[in-house]
Amino acid sequence: MDLPYANTESKSRLEQCTIASAGTYSEHFDDETLLYVESGDFLLQSVSAHVPASTGSLVLIRPGEVLVRCNNETAPARIVLVSFGSQLLHHFVNRYGDLIAQAPRVQQTLPDAFEITPTPLLQQSLEHLFTLAQVQHPEEVLELRFEEILLLLLVGDRSHTIASIIRQKTHRTTDRLRLFMDRHFKNDWKLEDFAREFGASLTTFKESFSEVFGLSPRAWISERRLLYAHQLLLSSEMSIVDVAAEAGFSSQSYFTQSYKRRFGETPSQTRKASLTQTHIPAWEFSDC
Repeated sequence: MDLPYANTESKSRLEQCTIASAGTYSEHFDDETLLYVESGDFLLQSVSAHVPASTGSLVLIRPGEVLVRCNNETAPARIVLVSFGSQLLHHFVNRYGDLIAQAPRVQQTLPDAFEITPTPLLQQSLEHLFTLAQVQHPEEVLELRFEEILLLLLVGDRSHTIASIIRQKTHRTTDRLRLFMDRHFKNDWKLEDFAREFGASLTTFKESFSEVFGLSPRAWISERRLLYAHQLLLSSEMSIVDVAAEAGFSSQSYFTQSYKRRFGETPSQTRKASLTQTHIPAWEFSDC
């Protein structure tokens, strides 16, 4: 059985990123992250969401792998990432639990990524946060700005969804399941094996999985493996046979069929296209 993990709480972060050229890139997010587009035009694709983003867009991304299809041919896309660490979220729930409890629970599956309409007050708060990050400041002041943004999200157009995400994020079983699947999705296990290693009955595992990810375990694992394989084709020199095996596919022919159905081209075509792109880091990070 997968033993309970040592939960090292992550800290909130503020980073500025540049996507330097057109192409398809992959990025893994460890925490709930608010993405603000300063300039650029691209499509974000996660296991269960497709979100177009352009200059001025504000998108909340949940932990996991995200593909970024960037359309900028001339100028790089510029992005600011506000990552809400688990340490901040647990503290926020302790302080504002009553406010969170007032929000109705979302009955449908929580999305992996979705756009948020910024209110003037939220826009102003983000601008103040970006300005604050340019000067020396006590860490506590920055934490207050993060909390202010969370509060404004709780009264915005996606308040019910935000509240449900915070509830889910601070629930230990949810956090443990996400970490477990991120660690084991490549394993050649039956669903019964996943359930046993997680320490739950098959029925409980399926129910918890559907509640957390909004997909069946089989569908999520297949999509997660395909996204990982896509990343390897773009960023590594591994052979296609090795990519299939590394991503958890026991049959290369099945991998090729599944890949073409998902991305509209064969792995060989993706690899050939990647070789024509300038090989630079997909996301160039700098502290704000």
